Order: sequence, then structure tokens, then C-alpha cells
Amino acid sequence: MKASYPVILTPAGRGYVVFVPNLNINTEGGTLAEALDMARDAIGIWGITEQDAGRTILEASDTMPIAVGGQIVRRVEVDFEAYRRGATAYPACFYKENDGYSVIFPDLNYLATQGDNFGDAMQMAAECLAGYLRAAQRDGDAIPVPSDLADVDPVAVSKELDPALPIGKASVHLVSVDIRRG
Repeated sequence: MKASYPVILTPAGRGYVVFVPNLNINTEGGTLAEALDMARDAIGIWGITEQDAGRTILEASDTMPIAVGGQIVRRVEVDFEAYRRGATAYPACFYKENDGYSVIFPDLNYLATQGDNFGDAMQMAAECLAGYLRAAQRDGDAIPVPSDLADVDPVAVSKELDPALPIGKASVHLVSVDIRRG
């Protein structure tokens, strides 16, 4: 099945942060081309995850979002079956802190990273996830099955790590990588 989804690309410190409004997915890329590729990956992984869970893939909106403040709006065509053959995505908890964002992957033994802003945190999350997956492949370690995005509660994850830690703004986003790419 193929579909075409609108995406919003926002320039960030080291590239672009991508938001897929129909699916509430964020990803990033160092260049515009990489950001569009990562959007395609994120949508593809989301779609096959929905199929695997027995759910119907949401129809893409015909309405294009309005770009503001230097944003770029495009449509990204996705072949869901192609993404069944290579890309990987995991939910990550993003926590807004005074000096940036912390990111935790609860499915990956609480693998963590951080960034100075949301775009930087998303880029660091993608790099962190890719490094983890490459190392696991290299070492022959089992790679855990990703949780469903809707099943991850960032408040519960934070409380598991430190029950006394106050929680500010927290959200869960799907971070996708294709470790076949260098």
C-alpha cells in the first residue's frame, strides 16, 4: 500500500525537524533531503506497526498545513511494504528541562541522550538509536520489539527512573532510523 502524507519541516540548528501532523510523529535530518527520507522512514515504520497490530492505516489528509516562521510543507509518499524490509523505529520520551531536552528509550534499557533544543534532541535521539542498534547487530545481541507509541507513558517512565524527580513538559515521539544507511 502506498500513501502520501503532509509533513512540516522546521529548520533547526543542525538540519531540519520534521513533524507529521496526521500521525503525531517527529523525526529529523541533517539536510532537507535527509529530513524527507527520515519522514518517509518514520511514516513507513508507523504504518507497518499499525498493520502488525491489526489496525487500519490512517488515510492521509488532503489538507496541507500552513507553514509559519521559515517552515517548509511538503507531501511524502510512502510505500509501507518497502519499510517492512529495513527501517526501525522506537518510541522515545522527551522531557523539557531548563537547559534543553532529555530523551529516554524505555524499550532499550532506558537508553538516554539529550539536546539543547527539541531539534537537537531529536537528532541526538536518532544518532543514539542508530548507534545502539548497530552495536547490538555487531555483537549479536537481541534487539527488543518496540512498544506501541500509545502504550508509552512518559510520566510513568520518569517515575520508574526517579520517583522524586519533578516532571515538567513530557511527550512521546517515534524515532526512526535506517541502519542500512551509513
